[in-house]
Amino acid sequence: MLPYVVDSFNGKNGTETYLWWCKLVNYSGDAGYTLLVLALCLGSIDRYHATSRNARLRQRSSMKVATISVTIITLISLLLAIPDLLYWYIDNSFGYPICIYDSTFYLIYSSYFLGVFLNMFASLSLLLIFGVLTYYNLKSVQHASVRDRTAVINVGTTAHTASMNTGIPNNNNGNHTIIQQNDTQQSMKISKQRIDTQFSVMLILEILCYAFATNQTSSTLKYRTYLTSK
Repeated sequence: MLPYVVDSFNGKNGTETYLWWCKLVNYSGDAGYTLLVLALCLGSIDRYHATSRNARLRQRSSMKVATISVTIITLISLLLAIPDLLYWYIDNSFGYPICIYDSTFYLIYSSYFLGVFLNMFASLSLLLIFGVLTYYNLKSVQHASVRDRTAVINVGTTAHTASMNTGIPNNNNGNHTIIQQNDTQQSMKISKQRIDTQFSVMLILEILCYAFATNQTSSTLKYRTYLTSK
């Protein structure tokens, strides 16, 4: 959005006027989109760690790990977009300036490696895999809660029966309180699971549609630009 805002204020297309703007717009576009996709994948992996019953995996869902991970994917995104700075330039041979590139290598790298492989298949595969794993983690937590509640009820029933047979007072109020607390926690976990599942489905469908639409449009435009430059 920033390039269009700047162009609207200047009243001219900066990518066709300044070489550095031509390179920067394409560089920031590819770096930003790659960072967005990697961040979504990182969030999906973090969600899997956070919902795991394994204590070691849950420790990976921390602010320190998140900070390091975000720094890494930001650097990766900036590095992957470097070819934009090398191959885009302003061509005046058409009688008017135009921001284009004329490299077959860049066409293959940008359209197929970044667009098709990294931003589509690799990212969507990670989202689907860790989305399914997170779902099973949540189901596992739900089943564990049901087993805990059943165990509490069995203990309470046994204690009540023993109290009736022996005449020893039994703390029924305490048992009922524990059961009520487990019921409340169970309801909260079920609600949270439904929200997470709906959000995950919505997110995956959104990224799938956006990735296909963006990649197809981007590939078509870049290929036309490449042919025009030839």
